Amino acid sequence: MLTEQGHSFLLIMAIGFYLVTNACYLRSFLIRCTRVDSLGNSMLILGVLCHALDLGLHLASSDQYSLYNRMVMVSFMMIFVAVGYLLIQQKFKLNHLGIFYILPGFILFVAAFAQQLTAGFHISQVLVDNRVSSNDITVGSLHWIRNIHSVLSVLAISFFNLSFVNSILYLMMESRLKRKLWDFWFERLPSLNTLEEMGHQSTLLGFLCLTLSILSGAMYHHRMGQTFLSVGPREWMIFIAWFAYLIYFHIRFSLGALGKRLAYIAIACYVLQIVAIVSMIGIHKF
Repeated sequence: MLTEQGHSFLLIMAIGFYLVTNACYLRSFLIRCTRVDSLGNSMLILGVLCHALDLGLHLASSDQYSLYNRMVMVSFMMIFVAVGYLLIQQKFKLNHLGIFYILPGFILFVAAFAQQLTAGFHISQVLVDNRVSSNDITVGSLHWIRNIHSVLSVLAISFFNLSFVNSILYLMMESRLKRKLWDFWFERLPSLNTLEEMGHQSTLLGFLCLTLSILSGAMYHHRMGQTFLSVGPREWMIFIAWFAYLIYFHIRFSLGALGKRLAYIAIACYVLQIVAIVSMIGIHKF
């Protein structure tokens, strides 16, 4: 009971810190206050620490299969996105834009948490439906491959989330420069070169993680004695998204930075992939 209460307290603390973070980032964006932006960074770090500790305690006290439920995956994504934003903020000297990078992941996290509360379960009780099967011994011996596959999948979608936001901001900035519109948004957005470089690097990291995720998933699939033709339609959507990203990098490296066109491709790839991944969480075969 004490452990359960500790989990709940840490999770609520994390949500509280995330709420303050988004409030600080929103105010920083509106009034362009660096001090408020720094406060938001501090609250985000505290939120990540509480969230990571709660997640670690949960995984340490649960069986290996608890890694594959929707709430845990969304928690990993929230943490990865937050850490990724803090890193790119330091590298590219971003200011006043945290609300766009953190808020989407936070909304998804809160939605998953609300769904969990509605179901009446704690995070450690929400296990995948197929955790018991005739191949329990085989699954147990290969769970490390499945863990790697799952973490790489979440890392990929986290990097692609950053790429998606960069692409949206790039299109907004490009439109204002084209129309010579020096408005509220123009004063707050980074340069096109900065947005293009951030988008390229986050997309590249996401593509590498997605490739390794597919390879580790294929390895697990093969070790389980399943044929390639048994892959479901949701898995094929991931292959299509991977191929679309491959086209993205072919255009990027062969024709150079095309800016607007690549931004549209990145957005389309992200939408396709997130639909596939969200639909697979909790029912994915490997």
